[in-house]
Amino acid sequence: MTLNFYSYTLKCRFVAILFLFITFNLFGQFSSHGVTGSADIIVTGTLEPIAGLKAIPLNEIEYTGSPFLNEEYATCEIVFNGKKVGTMYYKYNAYNEEIQVKKNKYTKDYSALRRDKKVALISNGVALQFHVFYNKKNEKLLGYMFNLISGKYSLYKRVNVKFTDLIKAQTSFQKDIPAKFTKFDAYYYQSGNGKIKEIELKKKKLLKLVDANSKNLLDNWTDFKNKKRERS
Repeated sequence: MTLNFYSYTLKCRFVAILFLFITFNLFGQFSSHGVTGSADIIVTGTLEPIAGLKAIPLNEIEYTGSPFLNEEYATCEIVFNGKKVGTMYYKYNAYNEEIQVKKNKYTKDYSALRRDKKVALISNGVALQFHVFYNKKNEKLLGYMFNLISGKYSLYKRVNVKFTDLIKAQTSFQKDIPAKFTKFDAYYYQSGNGKIKEIELKKKKLLKLVDANSKNLLDNWTDFKNKKRERS
């Protein structure tokens, strides 16, 4: 009877230890990125290019320019559904629409933020978020945008990156033109929860988009324009 009780006790202890081990490992996987709920918003490794984009093997070609907006990893806050869930380091590959993230900026391996409009990255007080938007041709597109102004009227900035392939020299007197990445900015406007549409940063254009009683966008636009001039 004593032996059976002893065996039963050992089994209970074994089950308890096994349960704790499994729980610890699951929690470790869930929070290893330093972000609460990271299983939902962090993707291990590199994301696949968005449909229509050419995959560029950066380690295999020579090129000028860069697909990255920031060459070094910078500090950011990760927000999910409007709530801060962690602090990480990031690099934004604007060509591939990929945000690379690390808990430790000095480690070699990185993960990526899931492309999801519920997930936002905030750095230097500006949010970078995945959106559905429409260009001047009214084409529906997907990609990351900086939220410059929020409110009844919102203003967004998008950095487009174009890749141009290597151009081989046609004669022995010419030189090859290396592949290159070129960046250019575009601005987008949203009224309430309506579509995000591309606009020109001109006051007359904006006046046509807002109602007579709304000064919020124009006041903020003036401030933003002045700051933009000061930086240039």
